[in-house]
Amino acid sequence: MKAFISYSFKDSVVVKELARKLMANRVDVFLAEWDVQDGDSFVQKINTGLAECDCFLFIASDHSIHSAWVWMELSSAIVHKVENDKKIMIIRLDETPIPDIINHLKWRDLPQDESSFN
Repeated sequence: MKAFISYSFKDSVVVKELARKLMANRVDVFLAEWDVQDGDSFVQKINTGLAECDCFLFIASDHSIHSAWVWMELSSAIVHKVENDKKIMIIRLDETPIPDIINHLKWRDLPQDESSFN
């Protein structure tokens, strides 16, 4: 399984730890901070990452819901969900309300213990 992680760079410390835990549990991740290299087209890499993922992992936080990039990724993920039945999963970092467009989906708070990742 490959997961595209959509997040605000302001949450990158927590998100990178989450990505490492997912990888330790055999989930391949697309994380812009790791997968977009100097000289790459950010838009092209994001589009490729979205197209190749099995799951879109939306990291909900006060920072992410105010990020234009995260909203563009979420919009693309919704299209992929409708057209290709791709899964959207939500992990909440804080008490930020889930955006209306996806608040019908089940979400979880960030797991605090290792057993929650299995």
